[in-house]
Amino acid sequence: HGGHLDQSVKMPAPEYIYAVARVLIGKRMLGRGAGALGIWSAKGSQEYGILSREDAEKLGYHYSGKLSDKWGWEGPPRDAIEAANPFRVKTIAQITNAKDACDSLHNGYPITVASTQGFDGGSYDEDGKRWLRARGSWPHQMAIIGMENRPGRKAGFFIMNSWGPD
Repeated sequence: HGGHLDQSVKMPAPEYIYAVARVLIGKRMLGRGAGALGIWSAKGSQEYGILSREDAEKLGYHYSGKLSDKWGWEGPPRDAIEAANPFRVKTIAQITNAKDACDSLHNGYPITVASTQGFDGGSYDEDGKRWLRARGSWPHQMAIIGMENRPGRKAGFFIMNSWGPD
């Protein structure tokens, strides 16, 4: 309290972000194939807001690859757009280095990652965390949701994938 708003963090519905990016912003320029551009997602979050997973489920939408494919061609339904509208992102900025990423996270700004960096080099456990080895290349959208930069610890980012159970 003391001047702060009561807020909670809710997970976004990735199928909504994907549909807004591909259809409403990208105008189906990629055809029937999968994928979207990161800038489309960013601009879509400003124009159409972010639908939370919780709100999507209240509307009867439960994540699946099939739903993402459907919305990725048809666009999100009107009720989803209306539910997301109050949660429009006000400012977007391109992050191009680790220092800016740390500053962004430290100040409470989430980071979406649209890159071609693959991580099929295996993984290893160190310092109580699972680390991935960068190798390979494929276009994909993910989010950086945390970081480790305490003295005496291995520095890194916690990256959340936008699909799959783990």
